[in-house]
Amino acid sequence: MHLSESDWLFINSIAYKIHATEDFDKMRLGFLNSIKLSIDYRCASFYLADKTRPRGLCDPIGVNFTQEQLRQYIQQFESLDYLKTVTTSLSSYVYRETDLFSPEDREASLYYRLAYKPLNIHYALLLGLVFQQEFLGSIVFYRAREDGDFSDSDIFKLELLKDHMALRLAQEMGLCGFGAPRKSQNKSLSLLCTEKGLTDREKEVIAHLYRGDTTAEICDELCIAQTTLKKHITNAYKKLGIGCRSQLYKISNAEYL
Repeated sequence: MHLSESDWLFINSIAYKIHATEDFDKMRLGFLNSIKLSIDYRCASFYLADKTRPRGLCDPIGVNFTQEQLRQYIQQFESLDYLKTVTTSLSSYVYRETDLFSPEDREASLYYRLAYKPLNIHYALLLGLVFQQEFLGSIVFYRAREDGDFSDSDIFKLELLKDHMALRLAQEMGLCGFGAPRKSQNKSLSLLCTEKGLTDREKEVIAHLYRGDTTAEICDELCIAQTTLKKHITNAYKKLGIGCRSQLYKISNAEYL
């Protein structure tokens, strides 16, 4: 795929900002806004993986979506979303929705009728973020029918950026650090867990999650099944008032506590 010199400079600039922008949510929103300068779209969403539910999503940020609309997707439309059938990939991916499903199947689906039509959405370009076979989140760009579909060039640009974004998410969630020591549990977070009434086992789980341990590592360390771990995570997150690991890191900040 041929890109102009200006396109390459643009891609390099975005890749740099992905890694250099310290504030995580500012980086996510900045990415969506910056991409619009090269890949035109009507609206976009950026969700993180919710580790309490298989392939579930949480902590949304969007452009030209209200927070209510973003939350509505999780509450009402997520289970209907036919794009979730492609989120079993073992590595990051970029898909144009029309390459996966026929127009007839899409427009006949309940998800299309309830989630797309009211917002005048017709085309979608999906960026799935995976690191070491672990799903971390998804970004979707949308266009109206009159805008035309996304191009091969649009796909190629996101292909160049997908691993940068997956790596940044993995670092934010404590899944990698290039040999750097893993995070030790913040003392304030430990006190918060006590105040919120977490059980001893739930505190252990939270400590492992904060350190960046994977599901397999936690199950092995605590000698429990994945289903049992998911129950502990769900209960602990509910008591803490959060929905995913990135929010766990946020509430550990002294300024929040």
